[in-house]
Amino acid sequence: MRDCAPEIFRRRVVIEGNPNRPVAASEVRSYLMGLSEALGLEVLLEPVVHHSDDHGEAGWIRWAAAGAHFYAWDRPCLFFSVDLWLNSQVSLSAAAAFTRAFFGLEQVEATEV
Repeated sequence: MRDCAPEIFRRRVVIEGNPNRPVAASEVRSYLMGLSEALGLEVLLEPVVHHSDDHGEAGWIRWAAAGAHFYAWDRPCLFFSVDLWLNSQVSLSAAAAFTRAFFGLEQVEATEV
C-alpha cells in the first residue's frame, strides 16, 4: 500500500483477547479511559459506547490526533478487539500489559498493522 501522507507519523495497533465473561458498557468506558492514562494520551472526547443485542458492546474514544475503537462480542464466543490509531511512539507492550491487567487475563495478542 502506498503511503498517502508520509509527512504524518501514525501507527495502527490491534490488541485482541478472550475475556472470562461478557464485557459491560461501564467496563468499555473504564478501559478506554484507563488506557488513555496508562499511555499518557490526552482525551479530547470521553468514550462513546453502544450496545448491540446481536454481538455485545462497542466503544470509541478520541485522543489528541489519535483514537481507539473497542469491540466486544458475547457470541458466538467471548472476544474483544481494540483498534488503536496513534500519532506517538507509545509502547505496544504497555498497551498490551494494561489490557491484560484490566481484564485479568494471562494473555492477549497485540500487533502493529
